[in-house]
Amino acid sequence: MRTFLPTALLLLSAALPVTIWADTNVPPKNVRVLVYQYVNANVPGSFGSTGVEQDFSVKETLGTSVIKSISSDVAAAWDELHKVSPKLAEEINLGKVDLEPEIKIKANVLGLAWGLTDKLMVAVGAPIMSASVNVKGGYIDTNALKGTASALRAVTDPSVASKAAAFAQALEQLPTLRGEYLQGVIVNEFGYKPVGNWRGEGLGDTTVFAQYRFSNHDIFKHAVKGGAELPTGRKDDPDNLVDVPFGTGYVGSFVESLNDFYVWDDKLMLTGNAKYQINWRANREFRLAPSYDFPLSSWKETILYNPGDYWQVQGEIGSKVGYGVGFYTQYTIKNKGKDGIHGARGDYDYGILEHRTNSRTETWKSSITYSTVPLYMKGRFPVPFKVGLARSRVVQLSLQSECGQTV
Repeated sequence: MRTFLPTALLLLSAALPVTIWADTNVPPKNVRVLVYQYVNANVPGSFGSTGVEQDFSVKETLGTSVIKSISSDVAAAWDELHKVSPKLAEEINLGKVDLEPEIKIKANVLGLAWGLTDKLMVAVGAPIMSASVNVKGGYIDTNALKGTASALRAVTDPSVASKAAAFAQALEQLPTLRGEYLQGVIVNEFGYKPVGNWRGEGLGDTTVFAQYRFSNHDIFKHAVKGGAELPTGRKDDPDNLVDVPFGTGYVGSFVESLNDFYVWDDKLMLTGNAKYQINWRANREFRLAPSYDFPLSSWKETILYNPGDYWQVQGEIGSKVGYGVGFYTQYTIKNKGKDGIHGARGDYDYGILEHRTNSRTETWKSSITYSTVPLYMKGRFPVPFKVGLARSRVVQLSLQSECGQTV
């Protein structure tokens, strides 16, 4: 049974473009600019407790791992059956779980940029976020337990029949497997909070940076940005399987190169940006999953978490079709390195938590904007402002987890 442990904001950063300042422009000296952005997103994914991007829906057959976790008697009977007929033992299942969580996230991004000189600015901003997770579906095939026992008793091979019958007897002594029973296992045996719908609001991570514009020619503009992302957002609750975090829980330091090219008298703009971020290690509480395929665990430990760094390359083409009106299409590729997990238990393989924590995302974004800045500079409008409407879509998650595996 795969679970969903939303934690890291890898997919959020692609689905929620909460950028405070994204171009080479710098406010004039002593000019302060207020930035506001509203983002509404339906997120089709989850964020594993080590940053793994995976399909949020759960469509799993309750197989070997779940069977052996029910009780020591059932596990012993399964082991005996597996010795004489591995194929039969591996094919046994107790039904399926079919969950379709629906994640909705909203963010109101507030920021302030301040021109220290005509070339240098500083800025700070953070999103105020709200999220909801509605869990639909549950356990199906409630007759699987009875059907499995009947199938085991129907085995005629004399070399297997006695072991199959013993396993069937162990299964028949169990209560009917329903959603309530699975919920009880999750809560009572593993110590998680009950699985159900979730709501939350709070501050996201805060971004602070300085930006210096090196070139401001009519054809080419270049600026460099450097700053940090501070962990002011709520972190993942390791006891909650369906909560959505609003922050990463660690500090990230970044540098970014911004480049704008203008052709045809400013009618067409080409942008090429590159960013590298170093993520600093932090202490963080984890559930110690017993294997790659079965993430539920009653073991918890505060460990040294070293999140992987990431690089990002972004290209954009834009066109001004009227005075102050622009259309833009943007493509972004982001590649995150593997996490490092370091704990104190000598009897645990921390490589399980590092498994598949490297990721790659590709995002398309289209937008339309309107700016009064040209009119303001000519004295024909009293207030300079810029508004825009954008839609973004993650088109590839190259390290998505597989669905439908038997565990």
